[in-house]
Amino acid sequence: MQISAFELIFGFSRALDMVKPQLAGHHLGVAWISDELGRALNLPSLTLWQIFVAAMLHDAGAIPLRVSTDDLLFERKTWLHSRAGWALLSRCSFLKPMAELVLFHHTPWSRLRNKAATLFPANIIHLADRLELLLRADNGPVSLSELKHRLPDLNTQFRPELVEALYQFSHRHADFFPRPSREDMERDLRSRYAHIILDPDHLISFCFLFSLITDFRSPFTATHTAGVAHTACILHRRHMLRTEGKVDREQNRKVFVAGLLHDIGKLGIPGAILEKEGPLDHDEFNQMKRHAELSLSLLDGIPGFEDIRIWGALHHERLNGKGYPLGLTADQIPLPSRIMAVADIFTALLEDRPYRTGMPLAHALDILQTMEHNGHLDSEVLLTLRSNAEHINKVRAAAQLHARKRLDSLYRICAAPPEADISHTISG
Repeated sequence: MQISAFELIFGFSRALDMVKPQLAGHHLGVAWISDELGRALNLPSLTLWQIFVAAMLHDAGAIPLRVSTDDLLFERKTWLHSRAGWALLSRCSFLKPMAELVLFHHTPWSRLRNKAATLFPANIIHLADRLELLLRADNGPVSLSELKHRLPDLNTQFRPELVEALYQFSHRHADFFPRPSREDMERDLRSRYAHIILDPDHLISFCFLFSLITDFRSPFTATHTAGVAHTACILHRRHMLRTEGKVDREQNRKVFVAGLLHDIGKLGIPGAILEKEGPLDHDEFNQMKRHAELSLSLLDGIPGFEDIRIWGALHHERLNGKGYPLGLTADQIPLPSRIMAVADIFTALLEDRPYRTGMPLAHALDILQTMEHNGHLDSEVLLTLRSNAEHINKVRAAAQLHARKRLDSLYRICAAPPEADISHTISG
């Protein structure tokens, strides 16, 4: 798999936008402004790339993070999202160089100047963030005099060279700071960064990050994606060995990535629905069902992601045509999607949740058997699962235990006081 880093980052940035629709396009705007300022400062190409990535993901930590169903950390401590973003990005090998920029993207220059060389880019993102919100409020270009008036702390919050670059950029646009269309900003950034390709290991690491962001929205499903991805991967491997006598390594890796992203559309579902303990009513269920359609949409248009998109997003399709989002029938549902459907239900039945413990393996297998008889699930895939149930369940449990430790580590970071040294607290 060779995937454009830009296309993946852009797609995932749109997923972050769904959590706060009122700020849709904010990450793109901050990235474009940061890039323009960085180029005005003649920064090296590697630095510009790191600024672009950090800007596109700078609010990843603003996903509501709950310690319990009635405790929203970010409502108690509004400074947390920079720290949480750093903690999340630090877990991704591809994004580690950008994590520190996210950590300090709201920190004034007076506190950064001792690390000028490494943290100047964070100050650029800070200014771009302020500018984007100001331009958004005015819904158009803003004059330089108005910028100075509405950002009275320019000379204390930002490095002098950066402020001068802002002035010079505005002078080149008739003393206005422009607000291009979303399409123009995307075109500019794509022309500069679309050539950068992720290798398979970095791709998996990056997709794993977004599985964490998806799961961290609610303690009800905080380790679900890890369980589904690992279950689908081992189930696919065992099934291909049983039926074909061989495993396509590339396909198996795609199945794992599809498992990591199968629920990414839940970022667009209201938290109250995701966390409701009782049954969903008709309207709530229809809203919940949209997550599969949103997953299809979010991953659309990413070259090389065609299989991953379909295999993950169709995990609620059923062989009898009564599933969603497309209502496909047996011959229309690819085998990896059938495997994903089994992995999703298997994990959901066996995993612990805050309001209940996971059920015994034998009981879960009985439920899956009933679903097969009702025309929901693939009988051959279930035969593979039953033949390997003990081993697959151990893989699932180990993956979810590891995910729980990562989650607990993030909670510890966010619970620490603002002045705490968190530089050595990342684990897992």
